Amino acid sequence: MICFISLSGFATVQAQITWRRSYGGHGSDAARSVKQTIDGGYVVAGSTGSFGTGGDGYLVKLDELGEVQWSRYFGGAQVDEFHDVEVLSDGYLVVGITGSPSNGGYDGLLMRLDASGALQWRQNYGSMEWDFLYSVDAVEDGYFLSGTTYSDPSLGGECWILRTDLDGEVLWSTTTGGADEDEARGVRASADGGCVFAGSLGDVNGGSNAFVGKIDPGGGVEWDLSWGTDSVDKAFGLDIMDDGSIIVGGFTRGFASYQQLLLAKIDPTGALIWSNNIGQITDWEGHAVRARPTGGFAMAAYTKAFGFGGKDMYLLLADSDGQYEFGTTFGGVEDDEANALDLTADGAFVVAGSTDSYGPGTKAMFVVKTGTDGLTESQDVDEYFDPVGMDLPVAGRSESIGPNPVRSNGMLKVYNLERQTRPFDFRDELGRIVGSGFMGPQGVVQVPSLATGVYWLRLYGPSLQPLVFRIVVLEQ
Repeated sequence: MICFISLSGFATVQAQITWRRSYGGHGSDAARSVKQTIDGGYVVAGSTGSFGTGGDGYLVKLDELGEVQWSRYFGGAQVDEFHDVEVLSDGYLVVGITGSPSNGGYDGLLMRLDASGALQWRQNYGSMEWDFLYSVDAVEDGYFLSGTTYSDPSLGGECWILRTDLDGEVLWSTTTGGADEDEARGVRASADGGCVFAGSLGDVNGGSNAFVGKIDPGGGVEWDLSWGTDSVDKAFGLDIMDDGSIIVGGFTRGFASYQQLLLAKIDPTGALIWSNNIGQITDWEGHAVRARPTGGFAMAAYTKAFGFGGKDMYLLLADSDGQYEFGTTFGGVEDDEANALDLTADGAFVVAGSTDSYGPGTKAMFVVKTGTDGLTESQDVDEYFDPVGMDLPVAGRSESIGPNPVRSNGMLKVYNLERQTRPFDFRDELGRIVGSGFMGPQGVVQVPSLATGVYWLRLYGPSLQPLVFRIVVLEQ
């Protein structure tokens, strides 16, 4: 199917708040979920390699202009990631993956946070094998979760759906799928007290079909539907319309030599109404999808076919039959992707993902607030360096440094210190000098090439006593 693109250089005609911003530190950071909050701002969930140890879950609260109100990272020595966030009346739910601690391998993770992002409780779910959670949806008396479990060694990954109470205690847990690699990505509560999920159903040849299932209120599989080609077809996002129909977004490799967007509609009984593939020239990939109140659908995606280079964040608007209506890109000369989408109170869109084009690190969270037309007034991207990882000042000392931990060969910023050139050295735990240099008046220190471990940064100045900071260094 041929589609056309409108590049994002044209200004919106509505007097709406629009912006493009990146967030993060000196490492690799990405957004996987975004939701508008009760106060008109936004909460963004994802992962960070800039802060914490081993990769942590990352949560950023923004006001309506995209300014950071607070940010948090959570995790331990192993890998932790947030894949979805849900806004509650008095806080947030985040769901994802944790290896620290776990029941074995990786576990699914659910965390309840208060309105300031402080942890209230956390629950791990899983077996001695690998278990992942990707999506959460809240109802009045609890939560639906979806993901993939490898708890049965005789099978590949299975679609995994859980129902919990308000404290995260499991009421039921259901697996479904075939004998090969299956996964449940998105989940939405249904009007009858059950839920629907979207994902993929693997085959013995390494391909997959898009897969959607309905779970009844007791955890039984009411129906499921798979469709696709003899190649790879996957569903990632879904939404439920007012009439109970289900809209699904993802990608397909079955209709061209390149990957295309997949958009499909399913009736409440599990029958496929239509399935469309959209894209041309080279690869596209769809993720989150939402039904628009005015009719039609919106999808967050990436495209390699248009934009400024590499992958570009892409917002697709389709009509009620899933036909292309409008599309626009956001990004720079490197790779920029969209993973998440929400509808905003002013009838517009907020899109979130990752960017290699902007930010202080190798990859940053990328969030774009558009107008109702899907465009922004300016193409400029405001880059925000997040100090969430810097050391807190200690009593009697105002100087601090961040991010900490920091990557080998990364950059450290020293705060609340007189702006002047200072020599420095790094010492290992035995006191041996393993690197040295000069900090310029901007307060930036270049970390040498170091193995993962604990080091001491010593900054020398007019006094005989150097300033000493304990630094955790992670390999690149």
